[in-house]
Amino acid sequence: MNVYIDNSALRAINYNLTHPAVKTLEKAVSLGKIRVLINSIFEGEFLKHCDLVLNSEKDEIRKIRCLEESLSTELCQVLEKIDKVNSRNILKNYKKKLNCEIIDTDVDWRIVFQKYFKGEAPFSTKKKDEFPDAFVAEMLSSYFEKNLVIISGDNDFFEWAKLQKGVLVFRSIRDYVDYNIRMENDKVTKFYLSKKAEIEQQVKEHFINYFSEAHYFEISSYFSEIELAKVMEIRAISDKIISLNLEESEIEVEFNSRGSVELEISAAVVVYDSIDKEDIHLGSNARSAEIEAEFKGKARIAIDIEAGTFELVEVYDEEVFSEDFDIPHEWESFLDE
Repeated sequence: MNVYIDNSALRAINYNLTHPAVKTLEKAVSLGKIRVLINSIFEGEFLKHCDLVLNSEKDEIRKIRCLEESLSTELCQVLEKIDKVNSRNILKNYKKKLNCEIIDTDVDWRIVFQKYFKGEAPFSTKKKDEFPDAFVAEMLSSYFEKNLVIISGDNDFFEWAKLQKGVLVFRSIRDYVDYNIRMENDKVTKFYLSKKAEIEQQVKEHFINYFSEAHYFEISSYFSEIELAKVMEIRAISDKIISLNLEESEIEVEFNSRGSVELEISAAVVVYDSIDKEDIHLGSNARSAEIEAEFKGKARIAIDIEAGTFELVEVYDEEVFSEDFDIPHEWESFLDE
């Protein structure tokens, strides 16, 4: 995806390269998802308007008076540092952060002047000083069919961009970032749904193996014990996506399921000695019972949409809720032969 960011969009965030939206763009560039385009006209406007923002902010800092007496040394150090900040350094950092590609090309000036005299976008009858935008428009024309995004808060340039085929247009960097996140979320969600049956099968297998342990279940008997537990079947499973991590290409899903568990129980045969006033253990009966249980857990799944693959990284926060099982009286009345 090719992205051209007009200076008006950068002015809207005061050329703040630590802005969250800029950081998101930087991450997208590092992942190879977007390519940011600039040209010499953009650079000239960047230097001009960034200087205005810098001078305004520096003037505000120099107006500080109330704290001057107690913080005079610190203020002097701050002023020395801000005097060293200039628009050229900020432009250099911008180009480095976003790995900008320069697209300067020769433009047929006759096309630009024809639009000027006809009042065609980006020119207008009220605003005829749009030569920089007009030349930029011609430079971008070769990208119209190459997944081009234009971000501009300038009304005339924005309206011109809207008329171009194959171009997505946004008024602010934040609008584009929000749109891009929604699109990525939709893409990840669709991929998950396409692999849902396979993922659920792996989660079921995890639940069967994980919960086939006696200590997860209880019986209402003081003397009897569960020796073994085995999840026999998981009949139903439901899911809920709880988070998407686009940077790590991971998705977290909460799973709920129901199934049956077979319990191997050692049912103790105990009688009460009324003379010695104590319980006497006579032996035990081996019995089995099947109970219903609900299984829950969260899964972290790594996905690779391009390769069409996924990996169940981990299942965590596992919980089981089983029905109570009462030991029948006759189980505790007969000894094993």
